[in-house]
Amino acid sequence: LHGSTQMVIHNSAGVMMAEKLGLCRVILSRELTVDEIAAIRRKSGLELEVFIHGALCYSISGLCLASSFLGGSSGNRGRCKQVCRRRFSTGRFRGYYFSPRDLEALDFLPRLTELGIASFKIEGRMKNPEYVYQVTRAYRMAIDDPSRIQAAKKILADDLGRKKTSFFLTSLPLPGTVDAVSPGMGARIGEIAEVAGKRIVAAGATVVQAGDRIRIQPREGFEGDATTVDSVETAGQRSVLVLKKEVACKAGDAVYLISRGSMDRRFNRTTIEGVEPVRYNERSARVRVILNTYNREPQKTPRRDTLWIVIDDPRWLDLLQATPCQRLVFAGNRERLLALLADAPALRVWKSRLVPALPPFIPEADLPAWRSIIGRFRAAGIDRWMCANIGHATLFEKQSSLIADSPIGCLNRASQSALNALGVPSFVFSIEDDYLNIKASSSPNGLVRLFSPVLLFISRLHPAVKIGAMVSDPHNNRFQAVATNGLYYLVSEKPFCITHRRAKLAELGIHDFMLDLCFRSPDPEFLSLLVGCYRDNTRLPDTSLFNFKAGLK
Repeated sequence: LHGSTQMVIHNSAGVMMAEKLGLCRVILSRELTVDEIAAIRRKSGLELEVFIHGALCYSISGLCLASSFLGGSSGNRGRCKQVCRRRFSTGRFRGYYFSPRDLEALDFLPRLTELGIASFKIEGRMKNPEYVYQVTRAYRMAIDDPSRIQAAKKILADDLGRKKTSFFLTSLPLPGTVDAVSPGMGARIGEIAEVAGKRIVAAGATVVQAGDRIRIQPREGFEGDATTVDSVETAGQRSVLVLKKEVACKAGDAVYLISRGSMDRRFNRTTIEGVEPVRYNERSARVRVILNTYNREPQKTPRRDTLWIVIDDPRWLDLLQATPCQRLVFAGNRERLLALLADAPALRVWKSRLVPALPPFIPEADLPAWRSIIGRFRAAGIDRWMCANIGHATLFEKQSSLIADSPIGCLNRASQSALNALGVPSFVFSIEDDYLNIKASSSPNGLVRLFSPVLLFISRLHPAVKIGAMVSDPHNNRFQAVATNGLYYLVSEKPFCITHRRAKLAELGIHDFMLDLCFRSPDPEFLSLLVGCYRDNTRLPDTSLFNFKAGLK
């Protein structure tokens, strides 16, 4: 069993937890430096797999809700609509503010090989066979003979991908890692001047031939269609392309060359021999455990509902005293957590109800600081924590009371059982989950966020807009770029809200409900309105149901 990059394993704590789960290899998050990978390698003998080439997500993989929220298809379930490649607006400017360049790590192969990395990962999904062949050939050459890295670079110069970056491998990404000017992969042919059925006229200097593959890039940044060129006529600086099929496009859209037909003819698709597929063994003990766990109905325990309120700003504390808050989750940064610990009057009021929260991404170098904070809270008699990553559980004593927050992605009873076996019995349902799935996997140990900000992206990479800026997409949805705990977030202006479904969820045996006030300035009037909606089972105006009714895809 290999741990996917979707598990967000990014430090030695996560690798330790992977070992406890019985995994033999983990695919590390792509946002790590070589030094961080080396530090993880020194602390664990588990096999490590590292991305070395291909398209990059702006958000940390496993923490992206953008495609699910805006496109109705979850990127966490392999259905990404590439929202980060869209063109956004800020004021009178427009750009691809969340579209990274492609990763190329040829120069780092000797160091990664020296570290004993078990596997190098090349992105081949949604790529044509010619691209996969060309890129794999270049890296195989460089791995076998590091003196040929420059020769490998010449091969990759014509891979028709995006401009390249080493991303975080050096340390901090270089300026321009996010390419705000162009989202498209391939060689830009030019803008479409005219469209007539299968014939398009494009202005540009890139030479296109019959048999080449092209992709349309709509001006709005949405996913465009790809097709093959049937024939080409040249008229000055314009190319008249006759396509194999009619595609959706219009004047002003861009056209990119994504594959050469000449290479397709050189590449023999039948030469690979001796490859046996790895087959999933449904009779294995682990699969039986999963199926048996999923088929068990949880015991429903009648009890009164418990209100949890999540904050990241201590200025909320005084306002919350007048509310029926029974559990307070404090998700502030390290400085705010330590300030709260030093605030004796506030601690007297909230200590018995306080649940500090850890951020979803803790760099290896920051682990000692977080262990120290956990120890100081424990010394103060506070030992209940909210964990946003599977590796967090390794930072605590066995006696600690831990809750798995929604970024961990607990979507079924098998996951619930696995968390329970790790000493984390309670969990928070994801806000991208839907009612029918929550009903199918309902548990008295589950908490449901009834109100929450929607964090489209959680990234280690600074976007190509100022922090605090408001941006909008082609559908006039508005978002704000926010930074905290060394991470960058894109927060939807329209929050998620299902306060009117509390009674319906309580019928399933769920009685712990959360109102999440993070990324929001303290406001007594808003707080009163929200708590009133919770109490009266009504919905806050101008909010989103996300997938709760439409379904998680």
